[in-house]
Amino acid sequence: MNPRFRKLALGAIAIALTALAISSKASLRIRSDSSPSANPEAITSSQRTALATSMVAAQTPTQIEITGSGHTQADETGTLYNGNADLVLNGETHQVVVTVTLASPFTAAADGSQVASSSHVLDFGNGDTIKTSERLVISTSPNSDRPMLSAALAITSGTGVYANVHGSLTLSGSVNGEPQAADWNLNGTIAN
Repeated sequence: MNPRFRKLALGAIAIALTALAISSKASLRIRSDSSPSANPEAITSSQRTALATSMVAAQTPTQIEITGSGHTQADETGTLYNGNADLVLNGETHQVVVTVTLASPFTAAADGSQVASSSHVLDFGNGDTIKTSERLVISTSPNSDRPMLSAALAITSGTGVYANVHGSLTLSGSVNGEPQAADWNLNGTIAN
């Protein structure tokens, strides 16, 4: 479990253990008042349930919602796109460096769209990254004067606090200019 998710899990355990300690003291007072042979090591059924619930909660994957927008622009080769994004993870905004690498050039599809295989690296700094793999689609829309960009990003790996994440993200936006640049929105959910 990575450190950021571990911190959330440990907080839940600390709360449960505090509740257990308070409950144990009350239970021991009642038992020692009512029975001289009370076992101070025994815990009640409700205490065992609270402890088991907190342990399960600590092992349950933590889901984090991601939303945001960004801009990337092609380099002179047209296979590497660099840019920045403002991504919001559970209410906290992160300025992220984005690198998109085309694994294959854009080719025409039967429906008239252009498709390419690519990967994204979302670099949050301090060695924390999320890496994806996807199929980028550029298509025209009668409602827009700019070609539309879309992709379903599958998270393939991560580093740092995102070392064990998985999930998927949806990218939608538009393409403009030469060299190609894209403005896009991103949303989805990741879990550890």
